[in-house]
Amino acid sequence: MSEGLPTITHNIESAKIAGIEVVDGTEATSITGIMPTATVKNLLPKTTGPAYFSMWVHSTGDPVLVRTIIDFSADRAITITVSNWNALVHVTAAPTQ
Repeated sequence: MSEGLPTITHNIESAKIAGIEVVDGTEATSITGIMPTATVKNLLPKTTGPAYFSMWVHSTGDPVLVRTIIDFSADRAITITVSNWNALVHVTAAPTQ
């Protein structure tokens, strides 16, 4: 597998625990690091350098992802927030034309 969050987090350099924060009502451990240019290019092919990476995981219980932020530059970032783990989700097929 060469894509997805596990690959991205495996390639983070200088990762360190930055502290405990509350994200959307969930206590989470903040982890920061730098995403190397080669990994960033998989997400944003025209990038010219590394990106700053932050992620928050539940501080207690299972270490599930709460939020991820990848800062490519001052005006380009991706933020993914995951909430309501184990909540029932209904997916409806898109209408056909």
